[in-house]
Amino acid sequence: MKTLIIGHGNQTTEYSKVLFRNKIKIEGICGRNPKVYKFAKKLNIPNAYLNLTEALKNCEYDFVLVLITWTEIEKELKKIIKFSKKIIFVEKPIAFSKKKLKFFTQISQKKKTNVFVLYNRRYFKTINFLKNKIKNEKKIYFNLNITDQKKLLITKYGKNMIKYMKYFITSHWIDSLIYIFGNFKYKIKTLDKKYTCLTIYGSKVYGVVNFFIDVKDRINGSFYFKQDTLKLDTLEYLYKINKFKKSNKRYSYKKKLLINEYKFSSFKPGLNDLVKDIKNIVREKKGKMPRINDLNQLYNILEKIKL
Repeated sequence: MKTLIIGHGNQTTEYSKVLFRNKIKIEGICGRNPKVYKFAKKLNIPNAYLNLTEALKNCEYDFVLVLITWTEIEKELKKIIKFSKKIIFVEKPIAFSKKKLKFFTQISQKKKTNVFVLYNRRYFKTINFLKNKIKNEKKIYFNLNITDQKKLLITKYGKNMIKYMKYFITSHWIDSLIYIFGNFKYKIKTLDKKYTCLTIYGSKVYGVVNFFIDVKDRINGSFYFKQDTLKLDTLEYLYKINKFKKSNKRYSYKKKLLINEYKFSSFKPGLNDLVKDIKNIVREKKGKMPRINDLNQLYNILEKIKL
């Protein structure tokens, strides 16, 4: 199996290791500046391109992997869809508005080119543990606290990207919730410019997700099952909370580590399973990854969130 990669930054370096491990050859790589030739030589990639159209037309590949910086994806995607000969896998976010998402969906359907979006949180052991446990529950309750990183965003990409901040971290989490629970009913309430509350409800679930900006305890949450309480500490660590009775009115609580993402692989969490899923999708097998036309609910929610 062979791929053409668009982009030669840090993401490409991370992905290349996993691609090689899974016996996927990087047949070609395309970048915006001559550094792409040095990058290709370092990784023994036979074909390097500066021209995107030339790369998509002339390189021999089974799929295209788009790993350019997230601020540039929307600018280049139309051309990539137009000239690609095969299935496309794109880093997120694929668009900064529902209108633009609809536009990309229409041109991909017109050209009959499948476009998938690399929401890698779907491949975390923590997320899949929760998804599988929920299947056997009549109803669960949960709360999550998520913070987007405004200061980091400005440092890396400039102040002009603040208006797209919710596509930076928040979109990951909404996609993860859609993956866990499927389509759900929801209400959104914005309390101030730094805090939005998303309430999710249905026959099997009731939960509250609080979205903040630049809060120190970045990501945490609790999931309450009939028999267990599970604590998510960032996305990489999942704990079981054991409750002990100390006296008639007092209890003690102890955390037991269930999952540590970093123990499963030497690569970035979830990345190896994501690449395996890419192989399955290219081979026309069922995968976890969302298509571009699966993102309507995600973008409906994002449009209403004010961060």
